[in-house]
Amino acid sequence: MTIGGNVALSIAGGVFLGSVVALLALIAVRLLRYRRRTFPGAFDPRDFSIARYQPVMRLGGEEDFDFLASLPGYRPATGARLRRERRRILRMYLRDLAQDFRALHAAARKLVADSPAHNSELVGLLLRYQLTFWRSMFLIELRLLAPAARLPRLDLTSLLNPMEIMQIYVSEA
Repeated sequence: MTIGGNVALSIAGGVFLGSVVALLALIAVRLLRYRRRTFPGAFDPRDFSIARYQPVMRLGGEEDFDFLASLPGYRPATGARLRRERRRILRMYLRDLAQDFRALHAAARKLVADSPAHNSELVGLLLRYQLTFWRSMFLIELRLLAPAARLPRLDLTSLLNPMEIMQIYVSEA
């Protein structure tokens, strides 16, 4: 390989690495915005309901787009606008979900702090749930930023299951 080829390869590698860093920074900023959201008032863990997040599952589906495309007079710009709006709505749900997670997690941490001996097994679970939740949020944001034409089909199980378990712990205390 020639010296010019090595330089071109180095530049291409630098551009790729820079793009990856920029993408990760954008996702990190989005996740930080989810974390900074304040609680509107007192949070009662018994008020948390997974049913509130069921519409999110449908937002990633392609059925509505297929139906829209089958209508006479359909324009691709209409589908693109609908996809943008759905991404915006998905992010609104994700913000609310992150807020609920943080509130449940805070209530569970308080429970552990108030009676550490009784709830010692919860400490490891809380750390694992927090890592799982934010990793899943990262992956969802990554998929939402993907330039693919289709919205990602979202499986919120990895986000909602830990919340449901934390709710049970906190509500029983």
